[in-house]
Amino acid sequence: MNFLLYPDRIAVVGASAEAKRIGGRPIDYLKKGGFKGEIYPVNPSRESIQGFTCYPSLSALPKRPDMVIIALAREHVLATLKECVEMGVGSVVIFSAGFAEIDEEGKELQHQMSLVVKGSNTRVLGPNANGLMVPSVGLYACFTPLLERGIPSQGGVAILTQSAALGTYLLDKCRTRSIGIACWMHTGNELDVDLLDALDSAIEMPSVTTILLTSEVLREPMRLQQLLMRAASKNKLIAVLQVGHSNLGAMAAASHTGALVGSQSQVSRGLLQQGGAHHVSSLRQLVDIAEGHVRWGRPGRARVSILTTSGGIGIMVADALESSGVVMPRLSDALQLQLMNIAPFCHPANPVDVTAQIINETDKFEAILLTMASSDEVDIIITFLPLATSHDPLTQQLCRVATKLNLEKSNIHFGVVGTIDESAHDMLNQAQIGRWEEPDDLRIALGAITAKAPEPWAEFVVSKKPSIEMANWIEKSQVDDLIGESESKQWLRDLGLPVIQDRIAGDAKQAGLFASEIGFPVALKLQVPGVAHKAAMGGVQLNLQSQREVQDAAQRMLDLPGATTDSLLLIEPMLSGMEFFVGVTQSMEFGFLGLLGLGGVQVEDKARMSFRYLHLSKPDINDMLNALRLNEWLDDMCIQDTVVDQLNQIFKTLSQILIDSGGRITTIELNPVMINYQGQCTIVDALFEITSRDIQP
Repeated sequence: MNFLLYPDRIAVVGASAEAKRIGGRPIDYLKKGGFKGEIYPVNPSRESIQGFTCYPSLSALPKRPDMVIIALAREHVLATLKECVEMGVGSVVIFSAGFAEIDEEGKELQHQMSLVVKGSNTRVLGPNANGLMVPSVGLYACFTPLLERGIPSQGGVAILTQSAALGTYLLDKCRTRSIGIACWMHTGNELDVDLLDALDSAIEMPSVTTILLTSEVLREPMRLQQLLMRAASKNKLIAVLQVGHSNLGAMAAASHTGALVGSQSQVSRGLLQQGGAHHVSSLRQLVDIAEGHVRWGRPGRARVSILTTSGGIGIMVADALESSGVVMPRLSDALQLQLMNIAPFCHPANPVDVTAQIINETDKFEAILLTMASSDEVDIIITFLPLATSHDPLTQQLCRVATKLNLEKSNIHFGVVGTIDESAHDMLNQAQIGRWEEPDDLRIALGAITAKAPEPWAEFVVSKKPSIEMANWIEKSQVDDLIGESESKQWLRDLGLPVIQDRIAGDAKQAGLFASEIGFPVALKLQVPGVAHKAAMGGVQLNLQSQREVQDAAQRMLDLPGATTDSLLLIEPMLSGMEFFVGVTQSMEFGFLGLLGLGGVQVEDKARMSFRYLHLSKPDINDMLNALRLNEWLDDMCIQDTVVDQLNQIFKTLSQILIDSGGRITTIELNPVMINYQGQCTIVDALFEITSRDIQP
């Protein structure tokens, strides 16, 4: 990739003398950006272009280029690419469009191009790519019109995208907020270089501190996880916006798990979080995170105080930050007294409300800021300024205090929430003051830069052969089979997991007798070999209150069209509490996954399902519960630690079963796992899915 990121000689095939044409822009941008290498325009109808000698063909160049930019109609691209590969060109950037994104002819042409590149040492960005830029070396191998407004400043942000429009938007927003760029790359149709290649390179660039990534589909999720962990080890922050949804299909169609894992965007959200990346929902949030990380890095501590001229907006900011887990300490009585001595009209607890009176006594604002900063009670001071301008006394004093403390190497950081006039941007930027428009923007940024680093991820690999015990158990079943509820639950009992006690009956009368022995109310389930979803065929009845009810329901089940002569009846006591779905699965697309979500009839609600790579840690399980918005309920019941401990043991056991199975077990799902109000977990239903195929990733 070095020939793509750091070329010394660049040829532009299809070069134009007009700086605003696609073939002319990269030459113009390279000149303006200060590229120190050699530039070779290639165009048989010109002798010179934009001050450079023009060559009729690649073969006529005085030296082999490190990079060739192709800006030709699509019918000429394949031949040019072949020539590049034959010459041993290190990298090719293809601006040309009209390939797999357009029609079948273009798709076939792109396939032919991929065959040309395969096995060569030439890396290709595109086709249909807007290109890339690396400002530190003056590389602007792109044609985005945004650069006509000016060459981006150098900095620590990498923008990597599959969409040129989104990449240009992010570049513009970084420019307007004075956020410098280390790398910008649009991967286009990804014939060769894809988003993960770009991410891999950005992680290794010393100047990159922050990576903003937008994707339509994240391929190779297991490779992505390795890259995320490497980025975390280098203290590089990654924020991701996934704008597309790719249904990869269910790899275990008979189970709930297969359908749930079918949506790649849903799964990748959990995997990104587990790897320390930050999954966002808007382009604005990407830039807000970059703002905080570029200005402040990762604060060792993050005790936040809010300084506001309005009580209402102070409460809004406090509410937003509280939801992200940011610490907002109550200021000590001594510090509050100091602030009151400076401004008797203020409300000093935190938020510190100096009220609109500060407009009449602006000279006190600087003293308040310095007093808070020197207190050792706060690390970040967020001010609300209704309109920050270069002439506003409050803005001037804020910048003066921040600049003074920066020169003193203080660890205090400052930020502004409010409307910021363009005239104030340079002042705030020079003072390293972060700026956001809305409280929620600040919440996103602080949540990202104060998040804990992920724990090292232990790669999950199953053994090649099933253990003897597991092999004997698997042999009882046919290949590509479902192990029914009764046998699955007994296996889990034998392994020490908390499984509900039940009875198996062969007919309706026996079912009624067993129900009486268990005690009412009871649940009744039809057990049909090979049928996973009993409820869908009418094979589940709950809250049965008498022996007669059980017998009648049992007979109706045995008479169902889907019932067989070897169908059985399972009777178990009714339990109360919250129903959870717990599952583990393996697939070629994602590898080994753990699933946690709401169970019972709510299992198909994909929005209430969270995914992580196996093996799972207790922090992973806590994060999954938080993603499901269940932490508050568990905290209120004072059972979160108890529940996490039990879920951790369940996931460990299920993971061990996958290891022992040698790849034969593809899915284990427990639905529901009932959690009562004392935090006790009980497995109520279980399903194992077995395959004869080798699907190990």
